[in-house]
Amino acid sequence: MPTLTLIIILGFAVISILPLLKEKNRTKWGYINAIGTTTAALLLIVFATFFQINLFLGIGALVVVMFLVDRKTYTKAGAISIGVLALIAGSVAYFILREDLDYVLDHLTTNPTSSYYFAVNGEELASRNSETNFPLASTAKMTIAAVFAEEVTAGTIDPNEQIETSELEKFYLPNSDGGAHPAWLDDVGEPTVSLAEVVRGMISFSSNANTDYMLERLGIDHINERIDSWGLTAHDDLIPFVSGILAIEERADDLEELTFPEYKEQALAIHQEIVAGKKTANEKELSLPIGDQRYWSDWLPASTTAEYSEWLYRVQTGEWADAETTAYFLAILADPYPELNGFEQTGGKGGSTAFVLTGARFFETEDGDVIQWSMFADDLSMWQSFKLTRNYPRFLQRFIEDPEFQAEMLEIL
Repeated sequence: MPTLTLIIILGFAVISILPLLKEKNRTKWGYINAIGTTTAALLLIVFATFFQINLFLGIGALVVVMFLVDRKTYTKAGAISIGVLALIAGSVAYFILREDLDYVLDHLTTNPTSSYYFAVNGEELASRNSETNFPLASTAKMTIAAVFAEEVTAGTIDPNEQIETSELEKFYLPNSDGGAHPAWLDDVGEPTVSLAEVVRGMISFSSNANTDYMLERLGIDHINERIDSWGLTAHDDLIPFVSGILAIEERADDLEELTFPEYKEQALAIHQEIVAGKKTANEKELSLPIGDQRYWSDWLPASTTAEYSEWLYRVQTGEWADAETTAYFLAILADPYPELNGFEQTGGKGGSTAFVLTGARFFETEDGDVIQWSMFADDLSMWQSFKLTRNYPRFLQRFIEDPEFQAEMLEIL
């Protein structure tokens, strides 16, 4: 949990306890107020830390508890005040939480730091800024999965090799991946997993720890060479995700002086220290202020929506690799999005940071049409990130599944 958020939550508890310093406030309601608010604050900290609940909803619930344990709430004036606040809160909640597909459309068509590319059977039907590089975030992990598929079908790596999850822990930086790695560990529930399961954790759960482990197993230089061999010429070299964050943390006092080559060199050096057992990422949790996280986000590997969509087209049509490798790779990426009617196969990978939202996806209809859609957005404010994260999945589902909606959107896109 971010330190500032923790301070705010504890502040609620302290404020509720302070009145008890005066003897006149040590009444039944005084104790109810203090105990109720403090208990709610502590529960919020526990649930936010171990169950990754939404902090905005949690703080909102804490405020509600504070009203409920306040004696003034149960007077006539208090009831009126609560009613007014409930009306305002309900209106605000509706505005924030309602489905808003127009917001996605407006962002994609007007924001200069967003890009999309849509093609059917190799024919580009809509695009914007599709040749401009954007940070990929976890979408870049597709390339690691692709190299893994190549190595498996070539017989140079065994997908059933057993890996101790403790081996992955040294690459895990707590609170740096939105709970992805702990969620994967809870899902597998075993101390030992297959190498293929590690890759599933990297793609389906987006574990950064698993990603950095696979970068080492497959070889960072080898992966970057394979990316170049596939014709992804706009694609930046991959750099370890977790070690990149640690490199920023180590240079927090002079980030404005840090150049990208220096950052890359330091990230790779830290990665090798972790591999050699000289350093572990899980010694402490993420402590970077949001402003410093921007450096890491901006320096993530970048590519274009056109390049990723065109690559996926070559994968789907068998131009990228042999049939066995293609089938294995597509199976790694496959997922329901959610259950789309009329589609034989769907899949892809998305990614996000506090400033970035990306995704590259493929679809195959029951009639054999192959479809690619990629969307990359950067320089997002907190509000933009919230609105896109909430509405973009539904927008894309309707765009792919509903011919009338798609036709309407193509007139605008």
